[in-house]
Amino acid sequence: MKTLSVRSGVILTALMLGAIFYSIAAAADWKYCCTNGLKDQYYLDRESVVYLEKGIVRVWRKIDCRESKDSKVDEFLEQIEYDCRQRMERTLYSKISYREGGIGFLQESKWGPIEPDTIFESFFKAVCKEGNKR
Repeated sequence: MKTLSVRSGVILTALMLGAIFYSIAAAADWKYCCTNGLKDQYYLDRESVVYLEKGIVRVWRKIDCRESKDSKVDEFLEQIEYDCRQRMERTLYSKISYREGGIGFLQESKWGPIEPDTIFESFFKAVCKEGNKR
């Protein structure tokens, strides 16, 4: 009897987590930004843009790598912060979905410069418009 109760609890928990993750994914408003030379497609979630103090902007970024033949990764999902005043960025959270079914996570990164004429500068410009450099 106890085993049935434990199984029911595990199934119920799994269903609840699935519903939560589905609602988060459904709430995202992914806006296409650009494609790199490897055919990776870059998106930002317009619903997640948050303007913090001192010119800091937080946003979710998705990189779809499924069109890239040589990549072992299907998708990156990252929460990024931009320092609009200093032209810097850092990754707060990064989840990697691999083609073979595994999932990986990367540590938070340190602030680093945004290189000119790159896809990452395109993201920076999209979220750090002149009027948002508070």
